[in-house]
Amino acid sequence: DSSPDTLAFEFSNIPLANTISGDTLEIDFEEGEITRTWVRGSAHSIYLPEDQEAAVSVNDVRGESIDIRFLDGLVNVVDVQGDVQGIYRFFERRPDAPADSAAVDSMAVGSVDSLETVVVDSLQSALDDSLVTGAPDSLDATGLTDFASSAETVQYTGQSTHFDIPARRIDISGDSEVQHGTLRLLADEIQFDTEERELLAEDDNVVRLIDTDTELLGAKMGYLFDPQTGAVKDGATRFDDGFYEGENIRRVDKTTMLIERGTYTSCDLAEPHYHFKARKMKLKVGEDVVARQVSMHISDIPVFALPFYYKDLKSGRRSGILFPNVNIGVSSRDGRYIRDLGYYWATNDYTDFIFEMDYNERREATFRILNIYNKRYSFDGRAEFQYLRKFEEELLSLIH
Repeated sequence: DSSPDTLAFEFSNIPLANTISGDTLEIDFEEGEITRTWVRGSAHSIYLPEDQEAAVSVNDVRGESIDIRFLDGLVNVVDVQGDVQGIYRFFERRPDAPADSAAVDSMAVGSVDSLETVVVDSLQSALDDSLVTGAPDSLDATGLTDFASSAETVQYTGQSTHFDIPARRIDISGDSEVQHGTLRLLADEIQFDTEERELLAEDDNVVRLIDTDTELLGAKMGYLFDPQTGAVKDGATRFDDGFYEGENIRRVDKTTMLIERGTYTSCDLAEPHYHFKARKMKLKVGEDVVARQVSMHISDIPVFALPFYYKDLKSGRRSGILFPNVNIGVSSRDGRYIRDLGYYWATNDYTDFIFEMDYNERREATFRILNIYNKRYSFDGRAEFQYLRKFEEELLSLIH
């Protein structure tokens, strides 16, 4: 039995009763049995779902009105309207604590059809390998578990919520936001599966997942609390002055993302001057990005292809292509041009090289090499080489 009065023998700082309050309260009965409770004005509800054996949870929600409907004497559906603010706290019992094995096993199975198969499948693969473990107990002086300090907290806001008690699911609508630890999920519609600890979100514009130093955007998104993995349909993210997009983006952990059929560019224009396409990319925030089956495109024209591509994202001197300086376009005077296409080579701690090229279709091509060397108290200096080839004379001879 996990009713509030029996939980008092196991936990401290936990509500001892289900409560509801507000300015106006209406209660409907049918044949002596309660069927509906409706609260209007400053509505507030604290509810502990019954039959909680694998986990214990408390839902504390406020809104302009709360409508509770009952089935066979038990709470069946809770609808909250108007500036909804809720806190859902849950405590996972340890594996050696009494629990219904079926309830625990259900954590390894996910069956949500609100998102497209690709998102659910990506989440499912992570869920199959995960196992629910309880948070470390924080015992008070009486030997009871302090629920307030031990439980995980999920905060949510929106214009309305629909809590389906039998399905253990909260549907949040209208400027919805869910926060769990450092993670924030923002969308028009968010579905919170309180049993599977899973978030599913979609928006006509964009879904945003923000966590510490990363932000992930997409049309549809799913996220699991444990092991903090997620999947995005038609997603995009930005890091280290680079923009990454992909048909499917899966967040493996807090710092690693896998991107399928993705693109990368450092150009911030709506139609970037250049971009890379890759069948698969692995991005580790603050570490590196590795891509396979890569092609470089200038506008929409493929220029060259590579079997793989690697870029170091660590701070400090790192070798790599100097993409932020590239200027690509077409002019009436020069025709097609590529300017400041360069590569930086950090040879060692004392010297480095910069290789640059300018190409103007109707005028000239310039190649430059710059070497800078510096060792404290020993030597320093620079050497530069430049080669210029003009096309104008060749073009005139062809015309004549």
